[in-house]
Amino acid sequence: MDKKQQRHLIGGPQTQAMLERGIPLFRNGLRYAREMERANQRGYRGPNQIVISKAEGDFIWDLDGKRYIDFQNGWATNPVGNCHPEVLAAVEEAIRTYGFHYDHPLRYELAEKLITIMPNQALPRFSFEVSGTEAAESAVHAALCYTQRRYLITFSSSFHGQSLGTKLMSGLDGDYNRYMEAWTGGVIKAPYPYSDHHPAGMDQDQYVDF
Repeated sequence: MDKKQQRHLIGGPQTQAMLERGIPLFRNGLRYAREMERANQRGYRGPNQIVISKAEGDFIWDLDGKRYIDFQNGWATNPVGNCHPEVLAAVEEAIRTYGFHYDHPLRYELAEKLITIMPNQALPRFSFEVSGTEAAESAVHAALCYTQRRYLITFSSSFHGQSLGTKLMSGLDGDYNRYMEAWTGGVIKAPYPYSDHHPAGMDQDQYVDF
């Protein structure tokens, strides 16, 4: 990495050392070095990655103690802030009471609360999933079983998760679903009408119809 690239890195020496440790350990370990070089060749500032040592509220810290505003937001309960004390207290209480068992009273209480906020109290039955990936797969499976149909349509450039099923449904190309072509027989991928792809002389409504 040359001096010009180093000037654009947001993480300090401890963060960079940890990222170097990850190169032989994780999938795409060399990706950031390659992307940095490609960006440098084109005159752009390269991508950055940090390793987080602490998260609290609206902030995260890297291994060198540098603080950043957390615009990523993360997943699960992070939209209410990193390590929110009420969330931590509720999780600790639930784990101390029920361990990691699934069928306990909180499951029923949450379902009853969700019913009350459903528009017109539609969709009154629930399936609680661990992640968005599982939720996407469960929703598609329920839809296929209910409609008794064998195909689904997804849009290009869409992302639904990292499992085998959601990789097939996602509309991303390249390495994301390479060598999985034989599995995609029931998935039809349609182009999504991006506003920046308008053909000349075609308005938005015409493009959507097209």
